[in-house]
Amino acid sequence: MPRRLLRLFLLTLGLPALQAAAPSPRADVVWQERTVVTGPAAVRGGGTTESHVELSGSRMRTDVKNRVGPVWDDVENMGLIAPSTIASLEAGHLYRLHPQTRSFIDETLEEASQRLKRVRGRRGPAWAFEEPGVEIEGTGGLQTIAGVDCKRVLVTVIGKFTGAGLTAPRAVVLKGDLWVAGSVSGRSEVDSFVRQAREKIGIDALSLQAEALADPRYRAGIEELFKALAKVDGLPLRVTLTLANAPPQSPIKVTPVPGPDPRSAGGSGGAPTTAGTEGGTGVPVPIDLKTKLKTRSDAGDRFAPKPVEMPPEWTFSRSVTEFSTKAADAARFEPPAEFKRLVPKSRRDQQAAPGAAAPQNAGKDTTKPASDLDERKVSP
Repeated sequence: MPRRLLRLFLLTLGLPALQAAAPSPRADVVWQERTVVTGPAAVRGGGTTESHVELSGSRMRTDVKNRVGPVWDDVENMGLIAPSTIASLEAGHLYRLHPQTRSFIDETLEEASQRLKRVRGRRGPAWAFEEPGVEIEGTGGLQTIAGVDCKRVLVTVIGKFTGAGLTAPRAVVLKGDLWVAGSVSGRSEVDSFVRQAREKIGIDALSLQAEALADPRYRAGIEELFKALAKVDGLPLRVTLTLANAPPQSPIKVTPVPGPDPRSAGGSGGAPTTAGTEGGTGVPVPIDLKTKLKTRSDAGDRFAPKPVEMPPEWTFSRSVTEFSTKAADAARFEPPAEFKRLVPKSRRDQQAAPGAAAPQNAGKDTTKPASDLDERKVSP
């Protein structure tokens, strides 16, 4: 075989292997979600909202719509939501868009991280959450959500709140009822973005938003619940979180059986017993003379009542109603050119300090410091 043909033949053999090794292009992911918050411990009575979310690589855009309830105004004032938010992890910026004022706030991820930490601290003191216990259980339940097959996982966290205003430790139960998808197109893209955002900002955005929708004293317990949720494998398409007081301890119930006359119990002076024996072991079963109830050694397992569930003090639910992988519009991941750009006041002060280097676009810089209204303290 001529050398040229031999070289072409070898290249042709290697081409399929090269194609197989090439990474598949990352998909853009688009979904709709609905959030509902209720309960006596919900800030300002709770409310509902809907969001449209687009994800493309390291960029995510969230458009909030159909807000019901004044609580969302409070959450927006804290800077936790905006009419539209663009997070660009690769560029290292977070943009909060306000179409009504035709402006947007431009923060670096470090500035956003510091602001969110200040917001958390301003909401008021939190009770300590002691003696936490965690249980994660796969129920085997299956359901199709937004066209995606999901399995059900239950997460339970128990513990006790202690702190100012409590005369005794307050036992509570926090639960997460999750429907998660395993193998679904778009999961790896969502997982990757959430992981990177948590690493770069240092705070779980969903956890912080859930905390902001509850009495701030419950913060430590909600944080513990989200730590447990992070251990669940899968893409959560429906999440329902609850916080309730722990039920009171219930006495063990036993099965009533006919008992003999105490006078015919053998006259031995010991405790009266049934004629039969427990489990065929020859061990007499004691009888209570007043109630005539037989107590077995396994009574706690066989006859204990089902756990009583107390009504939740706080419920947070987020459900994906539509989920698909389709190409997103790249232009939607940039703030509109006609919007006024605002930057945090701390950055403007730093740039204005004597000896500070002038911005590269100083001749055209029209930025203004962002108002601190989005960081004002909001009391539930």
